[in-house]
Amino acid sequence: KNEQRHVFQAMERQLPEPPKTGPFALSRSGLLEEMMSQAGLTVTGGDRVPLDMVFTGIDQFWQVMGSSGHTKAMMRVVGEEKIKTAALSAARQFLQPSGAVLFRNSCRYVTATP
Repeated sequence: KNEQRHVFQAMERQLPEPPKTGPFALSRSGLLEEMMSQAGLTVTGGDRVPLDMVFTGIDQFWQVMGSSGHTKAMMRVVGEEKIKTAALSAARQFLQPSGAVLFRNSCRYVTATP
């Protein structure tokens, strides 16, 4: 449940082939629990919490997004300008009247004991 996925998808469409992994690799249902069990932990619970991301403007959004490892990897393949253009275009739908960029996200967590 991450609205920023729209931005990552727009950037990934610029690549000659889709990436094998990405920033949401652990999002698949049950994967985190499976990994914790494999590590010898007992999953005791978990939930989803809201985690909105707010940037003061499109420039701050790009400063943060453009510095992520996944974005940098895509830039090495097709160049910064192509990735930046795709990201900014996708982010425009999340612009608020104030000029801020708001992504309404949620984050899932899992609790476990040894």
